[in-house]
This record gives sequence, structure tokens and C-alpha cells, in this order.
Amino acid sequence: MKAPSDKMICGHCKVPIYADWQYGSVMEISPSNGSSDLFGFAKGAQITYMVCPGCLLPIIGIRLSADVTYNYPDNCLDLVNLIGFTIVYPGLNSNLQIDKYVPREFLEDYLEAKEVERSPKACAALLRRLLQLVLRKHFKIEKRNLEQEIGAFIKEQSPPSYLVTSLDAIRTVGNFAAHPIKSENADKIIEVEPGEVDWLFAGIESLFDFAFIQPAILEERKRQINNKLESVGKGPLK
Repeated sequence: MKAPSDKMICGHCKVPIYADWQYGSVMEISPSNGSSDLFGFAKGAQITYMVCPGCLLPIIGIRLSADVTYNYPDNCLDLVNLIGFTIVYPGLNSNLQIDKYVPREFLEDYLEAKEVERSPKACAALLRRLLQLVLRKHFKIEKRNLEQEIGAFIKEQSPPSYLVTSLDAIRTVGNFAAHPIKSENADKIIEVEPGEVDWLFAGIESLFDFAFIQPAILEERKRQINNKLESVGKGPLK
């Protein structure tokens, strides 16, 4: 059985890839081994791993289930009723400096979403709300619903293709057509589709990179160049 989300974003190279997960042994979670504090109400956990076919770097995830069962023919435990899947390494934001460049009003919601990542429904609601907040407050795009705001952003800002892909995937993977409430009430906690949280994180982080991180880095480089030009008696870049 595949881990949720056959299509994903590599946290190393930021390229969309198709997952080809390998699976480790299932661990039963119980208070006796101290793991229940880490995984909440989950009863089973399983490490998954793969290598990105593009950059050839490792990716590690963890699957959580509501229960486990003993598989007698194979002499091992199996997960029963999957309740969550999270990529734990490298993390979608591994190459970004989000805490350095992203304004506090947006950063707080992002960090809160990371804290509740084990609860996909709550995490997705926070990320949809955050996406809408950035579009409305930073880009001044306010439409009837989130889907229209994403469309307006793509049309007005002409973002790079990787960001367009991520934002389109949020609408497609999240199945806005079948669940319009996700678009009309972005912070509503409802069922999520497989891979939806991954694509929300990818979209938010790509948007952060486009809106805040790259402009700040460019401005910083410009300042450094101007300092060098000034030291040799030349005028600054405009």
C-alpha cells in the first residue's frame, strides 16, 4: 500500500515527484514505551523512506494508524485505519529561511500549522486560512472565495511556474469543486484528501519564497554591491 500522496514536492530540490516509498517495521504505540506522548491517540507508527529520483537525496516519512493487527503469515504487525502521514525529513522548508524573512503575522500561523501537522484536518484549515491571508493582506487580492483569489493571483502576478503548479495543485488535490466549503470558508475544519496537506505546505512555502524571501535576499545582495561600488567611488545600482 502506498503512503498517502503518490505525488509530492521534494523537500530538498523543491521539484514535484512521484513517491516510491519503502516501508520499515510497524511499531505499536503505548504508554509503556513512552511513545504515546509523541504520537497522541495513534496506536501504530511506521517509518517510510525513499530517494528523490531528481536530486537523489533521502526522504523520510512516518505513517500513523488508529490501531494495529498481528499479521501471522508474515510474523509482523500491520497498520489498521491510517490517520496520518507526515514527512519528517528533510521537511518542506529545509532550504528556506522562513523565520528570518517572513513577517510575524504570517509566520505565527505557519508555525502553528507545523505544530498540529499530525492532525491533517486542523493543519489544512490553518494553511488554507494562511494562504488566503497572504493573498489578501500582502497582494491585496480579495475575491468571493479562495479559489478565485488563487486564480487572480496567478493572472495578476505572473508567478514562476513552480508556484503556479503548487497553487493549482492545492485546488485540484483539495478537490475544491467537490468541497466548495474549503474555498468559501478557508479555515473550516473538514475532511482532507490524500496529499492535500503536503501540497498546502508546498504552496505556502513557495509563496513565502516568492513574496518575501527572494525579494529580501535580492535587496541584501544589492546593498552589498552598492557598498562595494561606493568604496571605489562609483554610483549605486538603481
